Amino acid sequence: MQTTEANQRTYGRRYTDGVSERTSDPAVLAAWKADGQHGYKTDIMEQLAKACGYGTKLVQHWVRDRINPAAAEFFDTCKLCYEYELPGYFMSGTVLEDWYAGDWRGKKAQAPTPMQLFERALMVHGRLEAEREADAHRAPLVKRVSALDAEPAAGEYDTGETVI
Repeated sequence: MQTTEANQRTYGRRYTDGVSERTSDPAVLAAWKADGQHGYKTDIMEQLAKACGYGTKLVQHWVRDRINPAAAEFFDTCKLCYEYELPGYFMSGTVLEDWYAGDWRGKKAQAPTPMQLFERALMVHGRLEAEREADAHRAPLVKRVSALDAEPAAGEYDTGETVI
């Protein structure tokens, strides 16, 4: 119950179904946007840690103590993923599969570094965008099938006569 009250204070009055009332208050909109961005950034960080084999415990340690050079590289890569709008599920799913299938280090079962995975993500994203553009320019195949266009099954011919 306390989280609901906190959400009401943060985002404005809520309806019983959980949908917030529309508002034009800039403070409420900024709080809602910041909360969503924080969740998105956290997801990128967790999925990138999982994909690189670091684990979330190590990353949580790095959040508190950023002296380690690997931590600085990891957080810089997380920022780049956020700037280029590469979601966490994309990094730990499609890109990681492509890493193990297409990169010589991945074929030797080596986990990627965060920067290697980011660079691979840009390549995969570019390839997917090119495929999407090619599909958009391709003429759609239209196949009209109706009862009149369909061919009868083997040995079945419609003569118009009713068989009793």
